[in-house]
Amino acid sequence: MNCSCEIARTVTDISPNNRMDSMRNRILTVCTTNVLWLCMASLASAQTITAVQPRTCQPGQTIELVVRGADLDDSLRLASSDHSVHWTVSRAEPTEVTVALTIPSTTSLGPKSLWLATPTGVVWEHTLFVDDLDMVIDSGSNHSIATAQELTLQSTVEGVCDQSASDFYRIRASQGERVSVSVHTQALRSTMDPVLRLINAAGETLAQVDDTSVGPDCQFSYEFSDAGDYWLEIHDSRNSAGGACYQLRVGDFPIINQCFPLAVRGGEQTEVVFTGPDGKSLPPREIEVPGDGSKVLQVPARFDDGQSSSWVPI
Repeated sequence: MNCSCEIARTVTDISPNNRMDSMRNRILTVCTTNVLWLCMASLASAQTITAVQPRTCQPGQTIELVVRGADLDDSLRLASSDHSVHWTVSRAEPTEVTVALTIPSTTSLGPKSLWLATPTGVVWEHTLFVDDLDMVIDSGSNHSIATAQELTLQSTVEGVCDQSASDFYRIRASQGERVSVSVHTQALRSTMDPVLRLINAAGETLAQVDDTSVGPDCQFSYEFSDAGDYWLEIHDSRNSAGGACYQLRVGDFPIINQCFPLAVRGGEQTEVVFTGPDGKSLPPREIEVPGDGSKVLQVPARFDDGQSSSWVPI
């Protein structure tokens, strides 16, 4: 009898606890499931940025910067390494946002960093070239001399490398005309290691350049003895940078590698000289780095009778 009472008391004591544990487990399971569903729904609707175009503009110009992605809206925000840049969201759709971007006429030439951010924490860094050349978009079908894309002699091309295929561009030069050509990839954080070649109508190579003394980007100038059509070929030296971007510039700008001194004190006026093939043809330039001097400044160079400029960092 006493034993039965003890068993009954034990069952009475344990059963409510078991029921409570079971209820807690069911509640925990339901809550966990709901949280997982919420997380999955949040991930499914997360904002993303997949592409930003264009990457070239001129000083004093307002361009439409097109941002593509998913679940975008007018909450998109933009910051720039150049505080003089002004922007506003002019149109917003879930897959595409258009930003009106104004570059003041006093903005220095060269690459600028833009950061686009969403409230969900997505950040996309975009390099914008401020250039005095006219922008051209790579056609994507210019992989032979026969299908070469035509360029004027004051152009900058937003190009994309096609791995093992070369891109060809056709230019027309006058007798005695000097033309400068350069390719920028490092400022774009591109994996492309460009090689440039200049070809005449007979298929002969007039000039070919690879790396410079300061990096894998390449540049050259050429004075044409005969008027006519000529072709520029650009390709990746390793034939492995498919989809990588490049910026091709064609103009009458000076070919320079660096300026000296390589660094200057912020808030002070300093005279710099240029080095490189055309360095001695350029006069010294007075510059002043504002503030504490912690930023990289692009120093432009241009011939007195030239239409376009080059630049080097300091």
